[in-house]
Amino acid sequence: MPVMTYRIYISYIGFMVQHLKKALEQKTGFPLNTVSSFRRMEKLLYANGIQVSYSTLNRLFSDNKPSVTPRMETLNLLSRYLGFASFDEFEYFSFSRIRQDELYFKTEFEIKSLLLNDDYISAIDYYLDFGSSLHEYHADLAQIIGKSIFNAEIFQAKALEYLLSKEKNAPFFLEFFVSEDDLMGHYRHALLNMEYQSEFKEEKELFKSLYLLRKDLLNGTMRELPEIDHKNINYHLQARYFELELLHKYISNKDNIEDYVMELTEQVLALTAAYNNTLATLVIVGRFCRALCYTNSYNCLKNHEKWRLECITAFNSFHENVEYKAPIYAVLKLCHELNLSLDFYKHNRWENALVESELIISLALSNTNAVKKYRDFLKIKMPYLNLNFI
Repeated sequence: MPVMTYRIYISYIGFMVQHLKKALEQKTGFPLNTVSSFRRMEKLLYANGIQVSYSTLNRLFSDNKPSVTPRMETLNLLSRYLGFASFDEFEYFSFSRIRQDELYFKTEFEIKSLLLNDDYISAIDYYLDFGSSLHEYHADLAQIIGKSIFNAEIFQAKALEYLLSKEKNAPFFLEFFVSEDDLMGHYRHALLNMEYQSEFKEEKELFKSLYLLRKDLLNGTMRELPEIDHKNINYHLQARYFELELLHKYISNKDNIEDYVMELTEQVLALTAAYNNTLATLVIVGRFCRALCYTNSYNCLKNHEKWRLECITAFNSFHENVEYKAPIYAVLKLCHELNLSLDFYKHNRWENALVESELIISLALSNTNAVKKYRDFLKIKMPYLNLNFI
């Protein structure tokens, strides 16, 4: 093999090995960067009938090791653990993702360029045209459109009306985007005043009710919880309801909060077990942890091992979503003194609750000044937000 060709081959293999490493880290939920992590990976592989030693993993993935040419047999075995028939299949999938990423960013930059020039209608049309072909990235595109509409100084009502008039192509946009921070109050205004057609009218109305109720509770206004049928609503709405139950209970009667927290925790665990889905678990656990932070009631779960493990599982999921991971991070740090990575914040691409998430992370880091500033900025008046260190 000619020298240059061989060098290119080595460089290419190193590039693909890094992709393989990242895929393994996403599947397991922990980084591969220490001998102990390689031993842990070895055990997981053995448990799945795959014989790759920790020393091989160390040689292949350690940042401190010089470049090595891995055996194809090893790459095939690791690819099998990821669900692929071979390393060739993993390679094909990886390059398909690279091409998909290029298409996505081409679309993202086009939409952003139109928004920079206040051409909302063209940006929305672009979003509608390409959103269906970029289903995996639909949430990211919705974030771009939603933030431009709801975070503008002047509410872009006409742009939102145009988007919602295309309801068949942009289903559930208001529910899907969900501006939890709602810094300008435009999102709340839209929910209260804008009507649009939806075949899931009851779900839409319940979402609207729960969203507005949460905002009222955070701002110190007491309202009664609506009655719901847990069996016939999606996990996002169920997660919201559990969060509101704890907030509502605390503001109405915090004297018996510990028993109530324990009871709700068992219901949350039963719900995550029923779904057996990583995203559902993250959403349900994340929202409940947020309520635990705001009510300062997480310490009663200090010895609840099943709950601690469920929080760790949810936190280590591959979903990069700061809204749900921030409160889990806070509970694990404040209650169990776990020093976890903040990579979920650094790599987040879902920003509809970014400011509130930063408040909660500041709480976990005992950053008293930041907590006060964020709380004032978000107009959270909750007298039951008991921050002992302030």
